[in-house]
Amino acid sequence: MPIQKIGVLGAGQMGAGIAQVAAVAGFEVVIRDVEDRFLVKGLAAIDQGLAKSVEKGKVTEDARRTARGRIRPTTRLDDAAHADIVIEAVPEDAALKKQVFAELDKKSAGHVIFATNTSAISITELAAATSSGSRLVGGCSALQLRGKISKPPQRAAIEPWLRFIGMVCNTAETSGGKRYA
Repeated sequence: MPIQKIGVLGAGQMGAGIAQVAAVAGFEVVIRDVEDRFLVKGLAAIDQGLAKSVEKGKVTEDARRTARGRIRPTTRLDDAAHADIVIEAVPEDAALKKQVFAELDKKSAGHVIFATNTSAISITELAAATSSGSRLVGGCSALQLRGKISKPPQRAAIEPWLRFIGMVCNTAETSGGKRYA
């Protein structure tokens, strides 16, 4: 199934950056945070980032407007849960991330891929919060987005999307709950 719609959980620096990259690449984006004030701040950061891209000649004014129009803010997890891939960018707290993935797991269809931007928390630990740990990929950030994937169906689904936005997809292994290197 091709990836067309991206859900981003968290409108902070990382979430806003991920949403901006995905929107500029042509994807519809639903960015979700727990309060409107966080969304307002995140959207302001996206607007500033897009404006800088226009100033530097990286995108045209039309492309900026189009990208911004692809981003839909929400405080409802249900809105983001129905994307093709949902990238978690909440604060770096294992308990919070596990809670987010457990809730997301209940609301999402089985084909939805979950991704996390963590670099410090065990992907295995986070995956245990879902009914099928094989649907979680790790290492997704706005600055160095890459899918660390051990299951071939996930790799097949996410690799074209990563290539489209100019990123790479690396295979990674875990053992004994150790975090990815």
